[in-house]
Amino acid sequence: MAANFAALEARLTAGVFKHLPNATATFLDEFGMPQTVDGIFDAAGSVANLGGFGVASSATSFTAPTASLPADPVGLALTLRGSDYVVATAEPDGTGMSTLVLERAAA
Repeated sequence: MAANFAALEARLTAGVFKHLPNATATFLDEFGMPQTVDGIFDAAGSVANLGGFGVASSATSFTAPTASLPADPVGLALTLRGSDYVVATAEPDGTGMSTLVLERAAA
């Protein structure tokens, strides 16, 4: 039964996530080839309106399907909306999604 629920959860997450991304991140894979992943970009200090409720955030983050990211993305350099970032921490949520907390890359 658990396997059936996990499969259902994965399908539901994938279906819903097709409609949520607001940005595409570009990074180099382990072979030096550019890869892209769609996700939800949340800029530092931004306030999002979710169903009439304001949600504040103080860290820049990018949320994407865990399977679309390298196994250990900490330290990974990526580009989002024309700006360069480095992944400071990666926080998988246990549902197939991971939030990458980002820092601006040194110029």
